[in-house]
Amino acid sequence: MAARSNTDDPGLACLQSLVTQEIACAEDLLDVLSREQRCLKERDIEGITDTAAEKARLVSRMEQLGSQRLHMTSDLHDEKIILLEDATETGGGQTLFSLWRQLRRLLHHCQTQNQINGCAIQSITKHVERTVQILQGVSSAPSVYGADGEALAPTASRYVTRA
Repeated sequence: MAARSNTDDPGLACLQSLVTQEIACAEDLLDVLSREQRCLKERDIEGITDTAAEKARLVSRMEQLGSQRLHMTSDLHDEKIILLEDATETGGGQTLFSLWRQLRRLLHHCQTQNQINGCAIQSITKHVERTVQILQGVSSAPSVYGADGEALAPTASRYVTRA
């Protein structure tokens, strides 16, 4: 059987195109996550709202592209494995593999940044909840200790402010 040149194969080119689109989308998502972090630090509510909407749009697009890629590779699974093995010998598969590694790296960075932002959101939420409790005169935990080191029971609560 004669060796095929798969660098020009439409299936491989389509797969490379999908992965390239996923990379572009992941880069956009990483930018949005970085902007979200800045907005969280600056307590920019409008910016947080805008980045949340943009993040949802990009995640939806990533899911769509990933689904297309999975559908394409599952339909032609055996043929694609042979195609990629042959393409690796001619260089086309190496391009796809390097694109795939790049996508995985970007997705890892997105996940890490999203976790950092999630921790910031949790911290802000706890701070706001504690502030509201203080303003309402609610004590969530004893914060005063006696001479013996034991926590003192909270005294009668009173509102600091009223609406």
